[in-house]
Amino acid sequence: MNIAEELHFDLTAPATHLVRRTDKLNIIAVGLLRDLLLQKHKTLLPTMLTVIEGSIEFHINGEKFELTRFDTHEIPVNVEHEVLGLDHENIFILTQEK
Repeated sequence: MNIAEELHFDLTAPATHLVRRTDKLNIIAVGLLRDLLLQKHKTLLPTMLTVIEGSIEFHINGEKFELTRFDTHEIPVNVEHEVLGLDHENIFILTQEK
C-alpha cells in the first residue's frame, strides 16, 4: 500500500486514511494541503505524530512547533491541539496506543 495514494486531498477538510487498527494500536495517515487547518481537538489515546512529507505547524498549550519530514511529536491525552499545513501537500502519521 502507498499511503500517499490512499489519501484524497481536499481543499476544505483534512484527508484521512486508517492504515491499521488492532486491539493495541491505531495507525492513521492524515493529509493537509497548504493553509488547511486540522481544527482544535483532543485525543483520548496517547499519540505520536510523525511527519512523512512536507511540513506542518503544530499548536499545543499556547506554543507552536514547526515540524518537517521525519520529525515527531508526542500528543498527550486530553490536551487541545491543532495542525496547520505549510507546504503544498503535507502528510503525517498518527500512532495511537490503546
